[in-house]
This record gives sequence, structure tokens and C-alpha cells, in this order.
Amino acid sequence: MACFYQAIAALVVAIYVVPYIIVAVVIMIAAAIMIFRHVLTGYKECYRLDAVTKSPILSFLQETQSGGTVIRAFDMTE
Repeated sequence: MACFYQAIAALVVAIYVVPYIIVAVVIMIAAAIMIFRHVLTGYKECYRLDAVTKSPILSFLQETQSGGTVIRAFDMTE
């Protein structure tokens, strides 16, 4: 938390000294948010894959259930 407050204080001082720096700060914050969203999507997918590989029985049951709908949709229940 101390580093966070020091970074905020340095940012405030920099904006006070050079007001034009706020444009760069806004651009960097927007870029950070976009990168965070992209990384979060990848993290969720990796976490899902990890969970699937750790539980093959649940994965098999889920695939079987989704396959059953396809079989019934094409009327191949025999």
C-alpha cells in the first residue's frame, strides 16, 4: 500500500508541475485497462482448461450431455 500511495503522490506532483502530462496518463490508463481485459480473458480460458484436465470424468459427462442434444436433434437415437 505504501508503494501505491507513493506512486499516486508522484503522479499528483507531476500533474501539478506539468499539467499536459494528464493526457499521457489518461492514454496509459486506457491502454492498461485494454491489456487487463485481454489478459483476463486468457486467464479465464487457462483456468477452465486446467479445471477440465484435472477432472476428466466431469469433462466426459459434459461432452456426453452436449452430444446427446445433437443426437436427438438429428433424430439418430437408435
